[in-house]
Amino acid sequence: MIKAAPSNTITHTLSQQDKEELIRKYPLFCLLDSNDVLALALLAQEITIDSDTVIVAEGDVVDSVYLIHSGNAKVSKSVASIEKNEVLTIASLNPFDSIGLNETGLYSQTGLRSATVTSHSPMVLLRIDIQTFNNFLQKSTVHYPALKNIGEIILLMLNLKENALFQQLSDEKIRLLAHRATRITITPGEVLFNEGDLGDAYYLLVSGQINLFTTENNERIIIKQLDAPALFGEATLIENEHRNASADAKTTCSLIRIDKADILEIIRTNPDAAEALALARIEQIRPRKNANILIQEQPDGKFKLGHKLSKKAVVLSAQEFAIWDALDGHTPLMNIKKKYNKLTLKEIYDFVRSMHHKGFLMQQENHRVHSTFGLKNTLSNLVNKIKTFWRG
Repeated sequence: MIKAAPSNTITHTLSQQDKEELIRKYPLFCLLDSNDVLALALLAQEITIDSDTVIVAEGDVVDSVYLIHSGNAKVSKSVASIEKNEVLTIASLNPFDSIGLNETGLYSQTGLRSATVTSHSPMVLLRIDIQTFNNFLQKSTVHYPALKNIGEIILLMLNLKENALFQQLSDEKIRLLAHRATRITITPGEVLFNEGDLGDAYYLLVSGQINLFTTENNERIIIKQLDAPALFGEATLIENEHRNASADAKTTCSLIRIDKADILEIIRTNPDAAEALALARIEQIRPRKNANILIQEQPDGKFKLGHKLSKKAVVLSAQEFAIWDALDGHTPLMNIKKKYNKLTLKEIYDFVRSMHHKGFLMQQENHRVHSTFGLKNTLSNLVNKIKTFWRG
């Protein structure tokens, strides 16, 4: 019976010297100096695999590479013909061979596994995940430009798979999306986009740090610092929405850019992605509580809010008051949601929408930015707006 490989079968039977020897003997790494070999050996995880276990499966995104210390495996591939589909064994792997690598770089040039590898016997492997491998390549004294390029594409694919907007997509669609992307580099202080710009792209931060910030009364207010790897910029990819924050480089940054047209094509054919994008849009809303409010704490722990101008009043629970009080025009709803795990984003959004309707909240606006709150829309209306965007 074929078993799937356990995800965390980590062991520590190999010495540091064993790991370094395994790396040094693999042709791809023959030019590495002793410091690089040591660094890569420290990054690699030793894992054990039982016999008859699928180590990697054809068609999956390449999330790691392996060097074989002991044991052997077979490589099989699906072959389609008019009559039938067959699975053919095309190679055997033995100690000092690899899974996912060849003598010049990554075996896959698409980012998807080209074959299935199944253990014939118990095996001991060195596993290096793609994120770790990419970080190593950034610092290595030996340059592998082709390996670095495909490694970044695979990193993008893996991050897309983890993002709610793309979780329902097949690996093949994720591959197509990632391969349409372009790479850019920005230096410290360089602006990627400004608050008020049209949202025309989605970004993966491959390396470095990005600051997301707003400007009010000539004061720069940091909303969030992004550390690689991170996806950002999806919240304005609806019609002609404007950026609700600026982004610049805190350090030298390597990024991958996906154009708006490619994202919207995915949304057009995937309703689940449309709903995820709507939620991402709502997460970024940053309403501000109205200053013309009188606050009275009640004996039962609730709070009564009175509007000085409209004379309207509302009674809030302690939790509702805490949410209202945290809305300062800079804190997005996603940050509020993190503090209240038992509440859904829609519940928070509906509360905020109600408070806005009663005059106790204002949308944080900028003279360059059209309204991005859309509080007149319910969540379902916003989802439908996205779903029907291309039908127009």
